[in-house]
Amino acid sequence: MNGGVMEVSSDFEYNKDKDIILSQKQHTLITVSDQNTYDQMVQTFQASQQANDYKDIKGVSYSFENNDENLSIDETIDINFNTISSDDYHVMVNGQTDVKGTSSPIISATKTKENLESMGFVCEMQ
Repeated sequence: MNGGVMEVSSDFEYNKDKDIILSQKQHTLITVSDQNTYDQMVQTFQASQQANDYKDIKGVSYSFENNDENLSIDETIDINFNTISSDDYHVMVNGQTDVKGTSSPIISATKTKENLESMGFVCEMQ
């Protein structure tokens, strides 16, 4: 990204006793330093089909806001794992899961934390 900063955070609600994730909120904030880059970024986000792809998935909410004053884009994706179907979740994560065909995804909180940490993310379980 040309002169920009991207901050990504994911908050997971989980059942500690069952070691399963109940919900996930992923928040992405992208801020750039020049108007041209910002304009291109807004066009790209608006042209992407994410909002349209997510709007019909039960258990998912999606929001996207652009801030012309701050030259930033704010995207939030909320997933309720008690509501989303496994097949829809499988599509959302580009097939990078083995939950396809089950009634609803059962995702281990411990394994998720280990995978994220192996990619360099800092994780806290509370």
